Amino acid sequence: MMNHPSSAQPVPTARLGDYKNLAVVRQYRVVREFDVEHEILVQRRRAALLTPTDQPAARRDVACVSFEGFDAAGKPIPDSKMEDVTVTLGSGKLLPGAEDALLGHTAGQTVRLEFTYPEKFRVAALSGTRAVFQMQLHSVSRWVLPAADDAFAQSKGYADLAAMRAAVRQILEAQHKKNADRSAANALLQQVAAGLDAQFPDGMLDGMAQDELKHLKSDLRGRRIAFQTYLDGMKITEQQLLARYRNEAEKRLRLQLAIECLADAEQLHPTEEELAAEMQRMQAARRSSDRPQPPVWPGAAQRAVIGRKVRAWLLANAAVTTQNILPESSRPLPVE
Repeated sequence: MMNHPSSAQPVPTARLGDYKNLAVVRQYRVVREFDVEHEILVQRRRAALLTPTDQPAARRDVACVSFEGFDAAGKPIPDSKMEDVTVTLGSGKLLPGAEDALLGHTAGQTVRLEFTYPEKFRVAALSGTRAVFQMQLHSVSRWVLPAADDAFAQSKGYADLAAMRAAVRQILEAQHKKNADRSAANALLQQVAAGLDAQFPDGMLDGMAQDELKHLKSDLRGRRIAFQTYLDGMKITEQQLLARYRNEAEKRLRLQLAIECLADAEQLHPTEEELAAEMQRMQAARRSSDRPQPPVWPGAAQRAVIGRKVRAWLLANAAVTTQNILPESSRPLPVE
């Protein structure tokens, strides 16, 4: 039984159902040769070098170009001239049609582009007018990937390419196992939550739903979107939205109650060392952000540790059947 009589606010109470005779199918995604080769391709892409080429420009190439626009009378258009602009072809950074016009041309060539300004262009005098842009293609560079060979593997710290493939497979297998364990443990936790005898104070879930609605309306106001426009777009009424928020609130509370109740029942509370390590890990993760972050709330670290311990306990004490999932392997590797 879980409750907190010392709390100033009414809190839910809960009693565990049967949590010791659970079963789950653990779905493990088999690592294929495709997965190994794809990961090696990713690492090769990260090591690619931008290399000048005399080949015709293609999509994903990096071009350096200067251009200027001229009106129907052949006079330069004010503020249309730009020098030494670097652009990845196909990114859509230049004016419409410009990047496509550069495709197939080589460094040193001049490319002519006929262009019509939009009817409601920001410069009223140019709206709907025709222009000709002269584009000077100064250089074309291409990302060149290192070959998938022993030399590349050795640059990554492996004895040879075979050793790299073996290590990559081992890493992927560990990741897939972790993902399979996480999904299975969450499924078990859902079973515990579903079997929980939980009592929620009157109005608690409705209040949480109303809070979510207030946050939504505030966010929409900030983005200058009318609430009714949002409802129409979602094809939902306000009452249906509240019902959804209420249902989501109950699911979240049931999961948290299931974790706390099971932690109490099996004495899965974190040690001081575990809490300190988690606080350090969470703080380090926040420091990696570009934005200033508030200090880690100790309660968040405690919840994280307890959640992991409860999930690990469930996985270790349930009847687990592993099902190997082999995705289709007919896909070719992405273009290098």
